[in-house]
Amino acid sequence: MIIDFLDQYARRMAYSLILFFYLSGFSITSIADVADGLIAHWPLDGDVKDSVGKHHGQLMGGAKFMKDEVRGTVLQLDGIDGHAVVSDAKALGFDKNESYTISLWVKVDQLPNHWVSIVNNWPHWPWYGLWVNEQNQWVASTINFAGSQIQAEKVWHHVAIVQNGQTEKRTLHINGLQDAEGIAWSSKGGSDLWIGGAKGMDNQFLEGWVDDVRIYNRPLAMYEIQGLSGREAGFAQDSSIKVTSRPEQQKQWLHFTASEGLAENEVKQMLVDQEGDFWFATP
Repeated sequence: MIIDFLDQYARRMAYSLILFFYLSGFSITSIADVADGLIAHWPLDGDVKDSVGKHHGQLMGGAKFMKDEVRGTVLQLDGIDGHAVVSDAKALGFDKNESYTISLWVKVDQLPNHWVSIVNNWPHWPWYGLWVNEQNQWVASTINFAGSQIQAEKVWHHVAIVQNGQTEKRTLHINGLQDAEGIAWSSKGGSDLWIGGAKGMDNQFLEGWVDDVRIYNRPLAMYEIQGLSGREAGFAQDSSIKVTSRPEQQKQWLHFTASEGLAENEVKQMLVDQEGDFWFATP
């Protein structure tokens, strides 16, 4: 009993110290290796070259590179015919029982109010991709499932689609938080990979910006997605942050446990319950 108590006490103290150092501005090195399993990466820093392989692409139509005050050089898309294309991307498709992650940054000029394609290997079935629908919701395909609506124009959003072949699930993550869930599906149609449009769909070109497109052959863990999105608190995380409502409060609360991290600008109040878990109030 004494050993159990001391172990629990030490655990609480360790979490508190980690959080204190993080919120005080100290740098805590993440154990995430976001290069592991990376099979294609287009930084979009002035070209459409794949930094880790041979899946090089090219600009088409009104696509061009521009300087962004937040992210530096990025791909700007005109919403008319501008896009980037990576030809013959068969190796970037996956079976239903295989895992993958697509990660990218995107900013829209204005809410489209119609279907817009951001990245995909359409049109040969089965495909994968990220779209925005007529309700301005983020949509992951092959078998479509929709997430939340775009919250702001002219603001960068980090979006990730994660397929886990073992659990037969796909999840959609917006700005480091899980947003929606669907079933796993094959995406081995063998088409070209398009960024900013969809082949044969003249009304689905994106008006906005895209940056840092990545494809992994594994499902990134939640802490890795948060690291890519800038939401990482700096230590390992195995399960997603759960958003719950505490009855005594009108605010939304984030449940923080041993394996979860939280960004500094979200922390407004912290509680510790008898289980040694933390609860944070969001703005």
